[in-house]
Amino acid sequence: MVFQISGLILEHEYFFSAFSFDEVSNYSVPATGSIILSSVGIVEGVLPRTHALYSPFPNPGRAPVTVICDVPIRQNLSLDLFGVDGRVMRRFFHGLSNPARYVFVWDGRDDREQPIPSGVYFVRMQAGAFEARRKLVVIR
Repeated sequence: MVFQISGLILEHEYFFSAFSFDEVSNYSVPATGSIILSSVGIVEGVLPRTHALYSPFPNPGRAPVTVICDVPIRQNLSLDLFGVDGRVMRRFFHGLSNPARYVFVWDGRDDREQPIPSGVYFVRMQAGAFEARRKLVVIR
């Protein structure tokens, strides 16, 4: 499950505690941990079991936009942002990836460091035989 929290600052460490309630209001022992938010990073301690590309957030929205994907095995990974015309606007990652949850915080710029205009875009993940796309609406 992915939660959206606004107002976080890059390169700061955040601590969390999570627990759940059952149908009679008993709650579980809290799970605690910490995460350091980086512009391109790996979430420590998360080893995914399956491939996944989560919906970018905020969506629709303005930069920064967070893109998260899971890679369960060591393999080549491509993660790109495409325009509706099929042009690659931004290459987030191309190369050999280790098993991890990858977090990319995108600044709203293309590969030439120019702000992209408002519109509909697609994030595409390719990892081995797995391929997924998620729509992203950018508002300026």
